Amino acid sequence: MCQFKHPNVITFHGILLNCDPMMIVLEMMHAGDLREKLHSLKPLDQSAAHTPALFMSFCRHIASGMTYLSGKGFVHRDLAARNILVANDEVCKISDFGMSRALKDTD
Repeated sequence: MCQFKHPNVITFHGILLNCDPMMIVLEMMHAGDLREKLHSLKPLDQSAAHTPALFMSFCRHIASGMTYLSGKGFVHRDLAARNILVANDEVCKISDFGMSRALKDTD
């Protein structure tokens, strides 16, 4: 994860090995995951901040992050709204690389 440097992929800061349980330190994403964010929105209202343009920006962020990972030779294998984190500025970032795989030319 530490090799990923992209605005739509979660930033890995480090790992704590001297505590129980061990912990991974990632950037803080105050708005939580995309699933909860979508569930918290009220019905669509053209005057609200969550217009179709906001949803399209979510799609662009996710596609951009996945394109970056693909270019690095990684397949996420568990892309779901629960694994997309949202920052306060409505930027979506790909997270949870537990099932990801590095692809080789023979895969």
